[in-house]
Amino acid sequence: LGDFYTTMGEQQEETDGEQMIDKSLEEKLQEANQKETEAMLDNIAEKMEDDELDNIIDVAIDPEGKYVELLISGALLFDSGHAELKEECLPIVSKLGDILRLYDDYLIEIIGHTDNVPMVSGAFPDNDHLSSARAISAKNYLVEEKGMDVATMKWSGKGEYEPIASNATEDGRARNRRVEIRIYNSLNSD
Repeated sequence: LGDFYTTMGEQQEETDGEQMIDKSLEEKLQEANQKETEAMLDNIAEKMEDDELDNIIDVAIDPEGKYVELLISGALLFDSGHAELKEECLPIVSKLGDILRLYDDYLIEIIGHTDNVPMVSGAFPDNDHLSSARAISAKNYLVEEKGMDVATMKWSGKGEYEPIASNATEDGRARNRRVEIRIYNSLNSD
């Protein structure tokens, strides 16, 4: 019986040691994620300032430090109920595309969002379709006009399901109509 408890104690020590190593590796990965993504953020923010995009596009790091997120107002890009990029926004999207091309080897994700007002347009049956079409429209511009690699991109529509403001006010609904572009760091781009 004594050997049984000794063996169990040794196994527990090994398990505790493995957990400590796993936690240490996890902390190092988190630190590496944060450091690389902060450097990306600094570079992107500097280029956005140079191109005078810093007052038009919001930029931030996700809480886990895996990507830089660019947030663009839907009203800037699209007419209500439409998914074609507005002619007047193309110079802005072109400058943004030049910045994104610096990270063409990284995973870039484009996500379209809407408010919760039901669709009345015959072109799209609902907000899910509209938000997806807007993400695809942004992706197509970046691939066709800026030469970005579609193999390192993904896109989706989230409809009205991830609001960042209340849909009870016009201002809140306007904030919810947006396109997010996430540029994942090299540790999360596979």
